[in-house]
Amino acid sequence: MKPFYDSRYFFTSSYSVSSTTSNNAISIFSLVCSIGIITTSSFDLALESQGYITGSASALMGVLRFVLGSITSPLVAVAGEYSAIPMGVVILSASLLAMLAYFGLVRRASLQVQTAK
Repeated sequence: MKPFYDSRYFFTSSYSVSSTTSNNAISIFSLVCSIGIITTSSFDLALESQGYITGSASALMGVLRFVLGSITSPLVAVAGEYSAIPMGVVILSASLLAMLAYFGLVRRASLQVQTAK
């Protein structure tokens, strides 16, 4: 849940009137550090269960990363280069989508496996 906490902090710090560059830099730094740690292990854990289609699953995950990046990049620049609010909104919404995907897909699949045993 670390990225979700960081995105909420970034959104509130960028939206507040007393937003400073140091607040934004600290929240972006903590978000980027946590993504670097989480991404590598989650990618390996996601591919672990794929068996003989690991290559296709890896390709799909790579394509999705670039597609989502190409969708969110223009959204960050909506309000111009002097506002951090769109970046906070994009980070918060991406974190919420990741949480929904986890609870909707991963949690449901693990519950179905447990009930099948």
